[in-house]
Parts: sequence; structure tokens; C-alpha cells
Amino acid sequence: MKLGSFTYNVNRVIYNMLYDNEGYSDFLASWGRVHRFLALFANITAHIANGIRYIIRDMYGFINKNYMGLSREMEFHAGAVAASVAGGNNLVSSLRRSEIASDCYQDSLNNANAWLKENKFSQNIFSNKLVILRAWATDQPISKSRINFKNQWASHPTLEERKSHLELLNMYCVSNETSACELFDDSAKLQEQMTGVLYSSVKPELGFVTLDAVHFEESYNRDKDQYRLPAVYQSFYSRRYIQMEDWDLEALAAAHTSLLFDELFSRENGLLQMTINNNLSDLNTARAIKERHIHVKSFDFDGQKYLLTDCDTIIEQLEEEIKADQDRLNELDRQAFVFFCTQASEGSFEIKNSYNCYGSVTVDLDKYLETANAILDFTKPFYDGGLLLERIKTDLVTLKELEKKLKSTFNVLISAGIISAETNRALHDQVIAFVEKDYAYFVSNEFVNTELAELRGLVVKVYDAFSEYLFRVYKQLLEEQLGVYS
Repeated sequence: MKLGSFTYNVNRVIYNMLYDNEGYSDFLASWGRVHRFLALFANITAHIANGIRYIIRDMYGFINKNYMGLSREMEFHAGAVAASVAGGNNLVSSLRRSEIASDCYQDSLNNANAWLKENKFSQNIFSNKLVILRAWATDQPISKSRINFKNQWASHPTLEERKSHLELLNMYCVSNETSACELFDDSAKLQEQMTGVLYSSVKPELGFVTLDAVHFEESYNRDKDQYRLPAVYQSFYSRRYIQMEDWDLEALAAAHTSLLFDELFSRENGLLQMTINNNLSDLNTARAIKERHIHVKSFDFDGQKYLLTDCDTIIEQLEEEIKADQDRLNELDRQAFVFFCTQASEGSFEIKNSYNCYGSVTVDLDKYLETANAILDFTKPFYDGGLLLERIKTDLVTLKELEKKLKSTFNVLISAGIISAETNRALHDQVIAFVEKDYAYFVSNEFVNTELAELRGLVVKVYDAFSEYLFRVYKQLLEEQLGVYS
């Protein structure tokens, strides 16, 4: 701990020498302007100073990497003390639960914020967290990275490193499954008091209501049900959308498949998308290691050690696996379509119609996304500043053309009921009002930030509403084809 204070002061000195020395640089520059003879010595002095800075940077890395290593050792020591009291097995379990509980608590806060917009208050946010935790335990798949490396700049060891260290200590203790809330007298009342503290800065409006855990669970499950796909699919369609750009629906509808329902929607096939996602994450990590965004000399992949020079091999392997899994997933999607068309008692018309409708929505959403991204990218330099007046005038002409295209899309979405007063009145009214306005975005040689903010904000809100509509169409498709099979 004493070394921590020393390292802090060393860091301050190094930072001041590296970054807080404009006065010295200005002095050298002014000295060099006095005479060409002095300029020579000023340049020599500047090169020497830069050389010293280079050495100091290396020293900074050396000191702090070692200090971070010491910090991790201190964490291991603290873990050993805790294990000697409660058992290493219980310590690992509590650390795992703390990570999950933290995410669930944050989710409960997010739900509380959403309720505030409806003038609803939570009576006990901790009981809400427990509802979310139970749902998480049921729904969440387990994913694991195949790439592991030691981060020399980390101040705390990873959970796996803690687990390995504690296993070497061989300190085990029988688990006590009693809730920690039992340590408090009337824990429910205490939780409600702490919830009140969270709301202390909020001034409730007239007509607000405070809802208990039963109401929260009903509301939470109702929201979850909106996004829950039929369980019989074994998560095959979860966390993704069907890619059918190159499908010939007529040809596929006339085809046959030998695969049975349980073979198509097996547990193994249901995990394909999660495998792809995990490999994509590992691919990004491998590329970051190769490009030195992550500074390590070696890393583990599938339990084997590899050097920095092996990155290309790992990247190539991951890319091949991702492509193979994606191709298999796409083929299974085709086979599933063929299967349900075959199962349809009155022909495949309804199944084809559902897939056509879904495909049309995905194409329209992609087109909207192109326009949305173009507007967001195009307006970003307006906030950065430094644009010449002539450039601004030219850009505004292009922006108005994009705005015209955007408004045309807004009208189509309103006519189709994708944006409606029934689903989201506030957005519906805001979109209609925006379509009728004629913003200039630039007045008296200044950007009108309120107009730009409304444009950019609506682009995102409408995309979210469009995405919600796509999911509803997707879910309806999956339920309809399941009805044909049943």
C-alpha cells in the first residue's frame, strides 16, 4: 500500500515532464529565434529532451506494469484471506454471483427509469432485481471465449485467474445457502427505505402510483413475452434474423427435405448462432492482438499457447469456422422453410406469403438504414466546426435532398401503420409535425442546433420503431409456421 503512494507521485512527475512542459518548449523556440547560432543549440537541446522523454515513457511502462502486477498479487492475497474464512469454493461462487447480480441490478434501475415516464414508482427495487435474476438464470445461454491472455495493465485478476489461484490453496467449506438478507432485521423494510433513497431526487407528479414486486413481475414478464420466441425451436431463431436475399421461394416451396422437426430444431442447431457470435468476438480479439491494440507477447487459444506471430493462423481458422457455421445456418433456414411448406395442409401459399412479407420488411429497413446512416454521418461535421461557408452551403443542399427522401419514408411508414398512434402516439405526432416543417438548419451564419438535434433524434427513434415492427413480423412468421406443423 505504501508503494502505491510512491507510484502515484512518480506518475505525476513523469506526466508533468511528458505533457505539462509547454513553457519549456516555448522557451527553446524563443531562444532559437534570437540567432541562427543559438537555433542550432536549441535544436540539439530539443532532440536531447525528446530522447529523455522516450526513455521516460519506457520507464513509465516498466513502473506501472510492475505496480499493476503487485496490485493483482494483493488481490490474490486478499482472496486467500477470504478463502481461509469462508472457503475458496464459496468465494468463487460469490464473485460469479456478484457479476450477474450487478447486471441484474442495473437492469432493475433501467426498468425503474422506464416506469418513471409512466409516473410509476417501485416499492422495492431489490425484489425487482431478484425477479430479473431468476429470469436471467432461465433464459441466458452460457458463452465462453476461446482466446485468453494475461493483461499486464490490469489492476485486478480475472475471475478465472482467481479461481485457479484459490484451487491451489485447497481451502473448501460447506456452502451456506441462506440468503444474506437474513443478517438484517426486517430486511424488506430496509430495502424499501433504500429504494426511497434512490427516488429522493425525483418529484412525483399528481396521480403517481407505487407498485410492489408482484406488479413488477407481471409487467416484466409481459414485456419479456413480447420478445420471447416459441421455446420448441430450441433458440434456433433467437438473437438473429433469417437471411433470405438469395432465396427462390417458388423453387424451395416445391422441394422436399428428409429432415424431421427434431432434427432441424435440435439443441446443437439452436447453439449455432451463439457459436458464431462467440467466434466473431474472438476474431476481433485476435485482430486487435495482431494490430497491437492489445499488447501481449502470447495468448491461449483452445487451451494451447500461441505467440504474436501466430495471429494470422488463428484469424484464418476463426474466419473459416464462422463461414462454415453461417453457411450451415443458412442452409438449415432453407430446409426449415421447405419442411413447413411440405407440412401445410392446404398448400404452401400462407407460408410463402409470410416469408415474402418478412423479406419485404427487411429490405425496406435496410434501405431506411442507408438513409439514416447517411444523414447521421453527413451532419456529424456540422458539430465539429471549422467548415467554410461555401462548403456549408453545398452540404445543406445535399442534406435537404436526404431530408426529402427521409420524409417520404416517414409518410410510407405512417400509411403502413408501422408508426401509429396506437403503438407510440408521441413518436407518431412528432413525425407528422416534422414532415410538415421546412427546416433551414443554418440561419444567420450559424447552425440551428435544435433543428439538427430533432432531425438526428427522429432518425434514431424511427429506426427503433421500424426494428420493433420487423421483430413483430418475424415472430408472427415463426408462430404461423409452427401452427402449420401443429
